[in-house]
Amino acid sequence: MKLRYIAFKWHVEAPLESVATVLKQVKLTPGKKQRWTRSIGTHSLTVEPRVNMCSPERSYFWIRFVNEHGPTEKELLARVLSDWYFTMSQHFVTSVNWMQVALDIEQFRPIYGFVESNPRIWSKAEKQLYFSFYPILDHYYFEVRNEDIRNSIPHQRFSHWLDELKHNLKGQQKPDDQISFDLVV
Repeated sequence: MKLRYIAFKWHVEAPLESVATVLKQVKLTPGKKQRWTRSIGTHSLTVEPRVNMCSPERSYFWIRFVNEHGPTEKELLARVLSDWYFTMSQHFVTSVNWMQVALDIEQFRPIYGFVESNPRIWSKAEKQLYFSFYPILDHYYFEVRNEDIRNSIPHQRFSHWLDELKHNLKGQQKPDDQISFDLVV
């Protein structure tokens, strides 16, 4: 399984203009079309506003982590994502609503624990989270969202979800069947 990118849809309870100063604090630099970027080795972290959805009270964004020269390494994202979320949360009410991962797989097999809900769309629900996996052109999307899309997902678990998907694609059960606890804030 090779990751093309890892992205999150998120929003803050603030106007778009007020977010720029906070993005500078997490070492993101402004670019074209209101895109903010930061290099992490060969990877880049990009924040892009979803301008058509923004209002004076709320601003919507994509945050995307990608390696333009090869597979994306999820391990490099954990610290950067934590820093970004901590900094944004210090200034605004911040919600991460959706995770989307584009990936390549060598051979598709039915995914352990997932059900083919629509032709070529595999999904499962677990603890108010909805997981889906489906093909798009020459790759696949893996998405995680809350049953109520207005609620946040525990985005810091992205690495665990990807490890679990990797094992599930091999037809195996979860890689770690130990008890896990969710922190409800």
